[in-house]
Amino acid sequence: MFATVVIILPSVYTGGQVVVSHPLATKTIDFAPNSLLSTAVLAWYTDVKHEVEPVTAGYRLALSYNLIITARVPKPLLPQMEDSVTKLRNILRKWSKDRYKKWPGPPLLAYILDHEYSNYNLKEGVQALKGADAHKVTFLRPVAENLGYMVGLATLKRCVSGPGINSGTTIRRRDIPEMKEVTDTETSISGLVDLNGVSIRPYEEIDIGDDNVVQKDPFDDEKPDYKKYDYMGNVGFNLRLLSMMLISIPSMAVTCSTVRFSSFRMNESSSMILLGYRRTVLVIVHERNADCVCPSVKGFVYAFKKLASMGAEKSTVPTASLRLWIDRVIKPGISLDREQAIKMINIAINWKDAKMFNTVMENRCCDLNVLNMDILLAAWKAFSFENIKLR
Repeated sequence: MFATVVIILPSVYTGGQVVVSHPLATKTIDFAPNSLLSTAVLAWYTDVKHEVEPVTAGYRLALSYNLIITARVPKPLLPQMEDSVTKLRNILRKWSKDRYKKWPGPPLLAYILDHEYSNYNLKEGVQALKGADAHKVTFLRPVAENLGYMVGLATLKRCVSGPGINSGTTIRRRDIPEMKEVTDTETSISGLVDLNGVSIRPYEEIDIGDDNVVQKDPFDDEKPDYKKYDYMGNVGFNLRLLSMMLISIPSMAVTCSTVRFSSFRMNESSSMILLGYRRTVLVIVHERNADCVCPSVKGFVYAFKKLASMGAEKSTVPTASLRLWIDRVIKPGISLDREQAIKMINIAINWKDAKMFNTVMENRCCDLNVLNMDILLAAWKAFSFENIKLR
């Protein structure tokens, strides 16, 4: 036997949560809330520890299968990741404490994934990832988020230009000469979303450099997604034009047959080759540097979405991550609408944080008319009126 498959049939019950764990990772799966009308399938390798909690009411109907291999092949197992997790945690911890040499450009890292995904796919967040990409994110996410990092997905575009090789022959339609040398390079990421698919920076491009990409020389010996011959050699304009073209390419691989040229005699001094690459990347940036990546307005909107996804309004304990995002929302100069102000006030009441409550009021983020009687009574019970300021 190398694995177990469990099929949970429709039946009403409560309890019966399944807890699976592997070194450095534990997950609890609860199908009870949807058990009446749903069927669920679970599977795990034999080296994964599992436990089923007691059913507290009703009946849990399940079919359990043991999977075996009849051929003489190695037994499938999940990879042991303890050493890799430890190394990754140490690297990210040092980076968060600025132990490494700083590079020019935004404070982020981009890791090129094995598969390529459209911008539409990325709206599904981590659910869109396949195979090794999904495994890498599952491995990275808990370590990074525990150290205060944001993990997201984006589209990387790389545009390279250089003079063409002069062969002394006539260039015919669809024929594009080879590049003699690289003279200019532009790399950027766009369509940045978090792992839930929430847009962080949906349209704006973020210019990055080679130091921002984890893989060294990732495009060496790689076939470009787009290749163009520019007889006039207008480098600066065409690099940006090519970048725009890469955004609109519906397919990840665009052949040269989509570009047509009339026959002409190649002149090395006035010829320029442009190559374009498009890849999906995993983006890592520390939460304290989010404002360096997100524009102030969109970053502010994203901060509210982030707080909602983190369950800020239901929390009673202010974690360090929640504090970080709260500070971005109620910082001086930010004006909240009525709904946003009430959210911040409710969070302050849940946390019994009179200072935060007063900060919202003192910064004139809202005025007294947003506070209904229920909120006033809740504030009085949490702080007493001697400790709060109303405007």
